Amino acid sequence: MIGGITHESLCLCAFVRKFGSKGIEGDGFQCASSLCIDARDFVYVSDRTLNCVKIFDPNGVFRMSFEGSFQESFGIVMDESGHLFVSDSYNGKVHMYQ
Repeated sequence: MIGGITHESLCLCAFVRKFGSKGIEGDGFQCASSLCIDARDFVYVSDRTLNCVKIFDPNGVFRMSFEGSFQESFGIVMDESGHLFVSDSYNGKVHMYQ
C-alpha cells in the first residue's frame, strides 16, 4: 500500500484476449510499438522493426497491413476524421494517412 492506495484498487480490468503472433507474415510482429483504435473498433498496431502498420478487426482477426516510408515508428494515433498519424523516429517526421 502506498498513500492508502493498494495494488488491488489500481487493477480494475481483467484480461480479455490476445491477438497477433511472433513473426513477420500476416498477424506477426517483431516489435509492436504502439496501437490505436478507430471509430469502428478496428485496432491499428505499428511495428517499429517491420516498419508497417497491421490492422485487426474488433474480434482480433488480422485484416491487412501496409508499409509506409517511415522507419522505427514509436507511436500512432487516429483523429476524429479518421486520419492515421505515424511517428517516424528514424527520419524525424510524422506521416499522415487517410
